[in-house]
Amino acid sequence: MERATSQGRYPDGGIARFRVYGTIVPIFPENKEELVDLAYVGNGARVVVSSNDHFSPASNVILPTRGENMGDGWETKRSRTPGHVDYLIAKLGVPGRLEKAIFDTLHFRGNFPAQASLEACNSQEENPENDPASTQEGFWTTISPKQKTAADVEHEWDLTPKDKVFTHVRATLYPDGGFKRLRVFGYRV
Repeated sequence: MERATSQGRYPDGGIARFRVYGTIVPIFPENKEELVDLAYVGNGARVVVSSNDHFSPASNVILPTRGENMGDGWETKRSRTPGHVDYLIAKLGVPGRLEKAIFDTLHFRGNFPAQASLEACNSQEENPENDPASTQEGFWTTISPKQKTAADVEHEWDLTPKDKVFTHVRATLYPDGGFKRLRVFGYRV
């Protein structure tokens, strides 16, 4: 069956998937002193490294809203190896001075990590693990130390230092598990 439109006649139908590839160019507020989520995909952030995408991709943690279910967060495969950790690295939309983070475990009731931490670095590389300086001590700065997490909670963490400029954030899960969203608020430089 065909339908008439103002442009002519087109057959009915549908599509299963529609993807657009490219780089997001965010529109930021003019005031650089306005606090912005620098780890949000809509502000140009992207996940560049993930240690484990067994159940769902790490890139889900930078999506908008708190999401609908556990499937639109990041969940890793369980490990029984002593000392195991899982991590992701997100490149911030723009370099910035970091103020606070939200580590959201919404819908993760039995599989949130026992503990989590945040570190940050300043690198010109897309993936800072490829930066020759990444093997040097002090390349990664702890901005939120390892701390316990809980189910269904938006953990709000104050970040320090506040005067350094960072380009990437690494979220580490001890030993594994999953979480819904990562928000990293800061000031653009």
